Amino acid sequence: MICWWLFVICTTQNGDYMQRFTSAIRKSVEQKNWFAALFLALAMPDICAQTEKPSGKHAKDKGKKYREWYRKYLNNKYVFKDEHGQDVGFTGADCWSFRCACLHSGLGAEARGRVQEWAFRPPLNIPGLEINIGTFENNGKTTIQIDLFAENVCLAVEKWEKDMSLNPDVVKRISELIHIDDRHNDNIVIFD
Repeated sequence: MICWWLFVICTTQNGDYMQRFTSAIRKSVEQKNWFAALFLALAMPDICAQTEKPSGKHAKDKGKKYREWYRKYLNNKYVFKDEHGQDVGFTGADCWSFRCACLHSGLGAEARGRVQEWAFRPPLNIPGLEINIGTFENNGKTTIQIDLFAENVCLAVEKWEKDMSLNPDVVKRISELIHIDDRHNDNIVIFD
């Protein structure tokens, strides 16, 4: 009889911190794994906001923190002011609603009765052409290109991490975030 004992040591190595997430997003885009890229990108404002200002398990302020983080780090990419000074575009509130619909039930925002008309799409696949449309409107529905949204989120996360680098409490919480140890064979002990 063979018994397998697996001892895994999960440690965060310096310099690995938020890169583990941004690398996963970028690899998902590279591999055209659009669901993985989109879902992780939608989760990043939540992860960053909660790491910066932790809430209790049942706190009601998580959406507010998400929207504030988005406003600070992503508004400049997706939101502009209309003639009345109101925010127009894919706002933090829109992103939060879309995040909740996608991550909690796998639905697009419109399927949960949301008012906004948003859709995420992969880049156009035309052989021999690279077309980056970013955001466009068609028949009253605004479409956001997943790969560009994912990269904008990665850049925002990197800026946020730099902004937090002098806050030892946040740096400590960042180092405690989930880490997948892929050193499979380093810590395996086999007993016969």
